[in-house]
Amino acid sequence: MKNIISIFGLSLLILTSCGGETVTTRSIQNNTANDMKLVFYIDGRARDTLFFAPSEIKQISISTSNKGIDEDPDCVFDIDSAWAGIEGKGVFTKKIQDQNNWISDSDHTKRIPPTYENTCTFQINLNDFE
Repeated sequence: MKNIISIFGLSLLILTSCGGETVTTRSIQNNTANDMKLVFYIDGRARDTLFFAPSEIKQISISTSNKGIDEDPDCVFDIDSAWAGIEGKGVFTKKIQDQNNWISDSDHTKRIPPTYENTCTFQINLNDFE
């Protein structure tokens, strides 16, 4: 009986001492019926250019942290700004660097060790152009 209690105690100690993990996935969604071009600026320079078909969603990054913490995800990351273009539309006005412009969701997927999966989506709509 002592062995069973010792094994159970040791197992519990090992499981609770394991670190958790948080995975954050970031995506851009072309929420229009038009083809779209999107340019990301990092450190003031154009870095990446993506082309989107109508209604297409593309994953732009995944980051992991070895802390399983239940907090709002950081959707904004190294991008300073973005330019989007749709033929025949005006200037893109939505700020990608504003956390409030991202739709986010966090799921607690595992209790021991604590694991969270965050998703962040930046939607681009026709009314984001003036």
